[in-house]
Amino acid sequence: MTTKEQTRTAAKKRRERENTEYSRLCRLLPLPIIITDQLDKASVIRLVITYLNLKKNLQNLGAVISR
Repeated sequence: MTTKEQTRTAAKKRRERENTEYSRLCRLLPLPIIITDQLDKASVIRLVITYLNLKKNLQNLGAVISR
């Protein structure tokens, strides 16, 4: 296998792993599958960040309210 082929194969495997992880992230979002199946990678990252920030803020609010 030539260096060019090795590079191409490595890049393909990396993209496959990335796509698998993006799919896993999509499944963790509290959205219907019909929506998450349509998302591009940037949208997935943006929604995950927004969801995590919202979850953190709600937990902080709950802690303040329970005092």
